[in-house]
Amino acid sequence: MAFLTGKERTVLGVAVATLAANAILTFGNLHGLVAVQGDVTRSHQVLAELARLEGTLRSAEAAQRTFLATEGRASLASLEAATTVLGIRLDRISELVRDDQDQTGRLTLLGRAARRHLEDLGEEARLFTADRHAGVRPGTVALGEAPGARSVRSALEAVEDAERRSLSSRESRAFRRRFTAVFSAIVSTLLGLCLVVVAFLLLRRELEADAESAAALEQANSSLREADRRKDEFVVSLAHELRNPLGAMRSAVELLSAAEAVPDEKSPERRAISRSILARQLSHLTRLVEDLLDLSRITTRRVVLRKEAVSLAEVVEAAIEATDPAVSARRHVLSVRLPGEPVVVEGDPVRLAQVLSNLLTNATKYAPPGGRIDVTVAADEAEAVVRVTDDGIGLAPEDLERVFGLFEQGAVRTDAEEGLGVGLALSRRLAQLHGGSLTASSPGPGKGSTFTLRLPRAAAPHRPAAAPAEAPPAVSPRRVLLVEDNADAACALAEVLSLQGHDVHVAADGPNGVDSARRLLPDAVVLDLGLPGIDGYEVARRLRSDPALAGTLLIALSGWAGREERSRAIDAGIDHHLVKPVPASRIAELLATATTRPRT
Repeated sequence: MAFLTGKERTVLGVAVATLAANAILTFGNLHGLVAVQGDVTRSHQVLAELARLEGTLRSAEAAQRTFLATEGRASLASLEAATTVLGIRLDRISELVRDDQDQTGRLTLLGRAARRHLEDLGEEARLFTADRHAGVRPGTVALGEAPGARSVRSALEAVEDAERRSLSSRESRAFRRRFTAVFSAIVSTLLGLCLVVVAFLLLRRELEADAESAAALEQANSSLREADRRKDEFVVSLAHELRNPLGAMRSAVELLSAAEAVPDEKSPERRAISRSILARQLSHLTRLVEDLLDLSRITTRRVVLRKEAVSLAEVVEAAIEATDPAVSARRHVLSVRLPGEPVVVEGDPVRLAQVLSNLLTNATKYAPPGGRIDVTVAADEAEAVVRVTDDGIGLAPEDLERVFGLFEQGAVRTDAEEGLGVGLALSRRLAQLHGGSLTASSPGPGKGSTFTLRLPRAAAPHRPAAAPAEAPPAVSPRRVLLVEDNADAACALAEVLSLQGHDVHVAADGPNGVDSARRLLPDAVVLDLGLPGIDGYEVARRLRSDPALAGTLLIALSGWAGREERSRAIDAGIDHHLVKPVPASRIAELLATATTRPRT
C-alpha cells in the first residue's frame, strides 16, 4: 500500500470501513429478522390457542344450555371435560407468553374467570338436577349470556387485544428489518461480492427455518385435530357404554317396583330377575370405571404390582371364570390347552388375570355366536406364552398395532360392538410392566385373530400347607352412624346394615354428623368425604379431637381413589378408606373390628 497516495488511502480506508460496517449492519438486521419472525410466529400461536380456548368454553356453554333446555336429557360430557381441556390450553398459552409479564397477568385473570364460569355452569346444572330429583318442577330456563360468560369474554378480549397489538408491533419491526436487510444487501453487492454471498447464505437459512417452522406447525395442528377427533369419538362411546347399563338398571328397577305394587305368583321370579340384572349391570359399570382408572394409573405411573410366583393355570382359570357369562351368553366353544408341567411366572395374579380376561372378553365380542375360542399355554426355559385365538372378524394388517392404541377398535367392526377401546391398551401396558409383551396377529379380515401374551418364567413357589379354616366369628351388633348426603345411598346402606343387626343412625351433612356423633357416641362412623357444610376430613378431625370419640372406628367411603386422598384420610385420623362402590359385606367385616361401647 506504499504506492497509494494519502487521498487514495483515505478513500480505500473509507471504502473498507463502509464495507465492514455495512456487512455488520446487514448481518445484524438479518439476525434480528430471525428473532422478530420467531416472535411473530409465537403471537400467531397464542391467537390460535385463544381461539381454541374460546371454542372450549362455547362448547361447555352449549352443552349446559342443551342440558337445561332438554330438562336433563342431554349429555354434560363437554362441560365436564372442559375444565381439563381449559387447563391444557392455558398451560400452552402460558408457555408461549412466559417472557411477557403483563400478558401473563392478563392470562391469570382469564384462567380464573374461565374456571369460575365453568364452575357456575356446572353448579347450575347440578342445582337443576337436584330440583328434578327433589320433585321440584323447574320454571322456564333462561338461555341468555351469564355474567360469568361476560367476564370471561372481557378477560379473553383483553388477552387477545394485547397480543394483536404485540403482533402488529412485531410485524412492523419485521418489515423494517426486512427493508433494511434488502437495502444493505444491495449496497453490499455494490461494495463487494463476498458480502452478497454471505447475505444470500443467511437469507437461505432463514427461509429454510421458516419452512421448517411452518411444516412443524402444520404437523402439530394435524396432531391436535386428530386428538380432538379421537376425544369426540371417545366421549360418544363413553356415553353409549354408560347408557346401556343404566337403561337396563332403570328397567330392572321399574320391574321390581311393578312386582311390589301388583304381587302375584310371578312376583318372586320378577324380583329375582331384577336383582340379577342390577348386579350384572352394576358389575359392568364398575368394570368400565376401573378400566379407565387403571389406564390413568399406568399412564401416570401410579399403579402398584403385588408380584409373586404364580401358576399360569390358576391365572387362566380365574380369567375364564370371570368371562364365563359372556362365553355362555354367545354360546362360544371354549377350549383350554395347558402343558403337562406347571408353568410359573413372576407377577401380580390379579393383574395377569385382568389381562387374560380382557383378551377373552375381546374374543367373545368379535367371534360370531357359537364360534370357537382357543386358549393355549406353552413355555420354554426363558418365557411362558399364552395365546388366545378366535374365529371372528379378524384384523387388517394396518390394525395389528392400532388396536393397542387408546380408544382404538380397529377398522373392521361389528354391529353389536361395545367397549371404550381401552382394554387392549391396558392389557399391553400391564404386560410390559411385568417385563413381557402382548402382540396381535391375523390372516386378515374375516379369518379370526390371535393375541399372544409373553411373560418371563419364574421358579416354582414353595407353598406351605394351608392352615385349617377358622369359623367366622358371630356378628355383634354395633351402634353405627352413617354420614352421607346422598339420600338413596344412605337409605339403602342403612337398611342393609340394619338387617345385619346393627343400630344405624343417619346424618345428611358434616355439621349434623359431628353433632350426632357427640350425642350418640357410636361404635363406628361410616362417612362420605364429599359432604355439604364441612367435608369428611374435617368431620374426622373433629371427632378425633373429642376425647369421648377418640377410639371410634372411622370408615371413609369415597369416589376418589388417589394417593393424595388416601394420605389426607390417614392424616385426618380415618381408620379405613374404601372406594365406592363398596360391598356391604366389606363394611360389615370392618364393623366387626369396632370396639363396642357399654350401653347405659
